[in-house]
Amino acid sequence: MRVVISPLVPEGETVVVFEREDELIWAFAPGQITEKAVEDANTQLQHLAGHGLWGQLLWGGDQQEPPHRAAS
Repeated sequence: MRVVISPLVPEGETVVVFEREDELIWAFAPGQITEKAVEDANTQLQHLAGHGLWGQLLWGGDQQEPPHRAAS
């Protein structure tokens, strides 16, 4: 997963999420997010994935329900 700034985001949209093989991409329209925010988000995403704190199931594969939280 990664965050990018892309001129291909349709007019009137702030962000679109799309996927390509083995990757989910959050594409922000120019002027909607700073380069620093993109860098910081990608650093955090790399940390999460690298430490097993984030994973992505294959869309066509076995899907699991997210764990349910206990009521507080």
